Amino acid sequence: MKNLPTRTSAIDHSTGPSSRAAVGYVETPQCEEVLVPTSHVATRIVIFLSEDDRSGRHGLHEALLDRAREDGLAGATVWRGIEGFGGSGRMRTDRFPDAVIGLPVTVELVDSPERIEAFLPVVKELAPGSLVTREEVNVTRFDSAQPPGLDDPTPKTPGST
Repeated sequence: MKNLPTRTSAIDHSTGPSSRAAVGYVETPQCEEVLVPTSHVATRIVIFLSEDDRSGRHGLHEALLDRAREDGLAGATVWRGIEGFGGSGRMRTDRFPDAVIGLPVTVELVDSPERIEAFLPVVKELAPGSLVTREEVNVTRFDSAQPPGLDDPTPKTPGST
């Protein structure tokens, strides 16, 4: 297999911009990126599980994650704990690698209150008896946007609106 140069190795800084053009890189002017915050209220649920919890041949956390994606939820994350205990009071830890069983796992889902409410029957079906917490959260996302006027294809002339 032919080794292709990476961008950093393909640029010889000692010869200037002409070497960049020779390997196919184009100089583009830098513009300042503007971050536009958008905020809204959402709901987060956290489902507390164990690694040993199963849904068929797969981990229960995988089944919940797959179903959340199929149902189009905004976001989901699976967190694996290093130590914890549940209703049984039995400590589970990864401090003893030979005895690691059933470490804690949480599935965290965030979406609009209506969509989370509609997903709760799925949780009840797949993970009956699991502890689920639900809370309102404020979501802020910083999206990139071009500075005003840079994306307008029509040039502005003095005196025009």
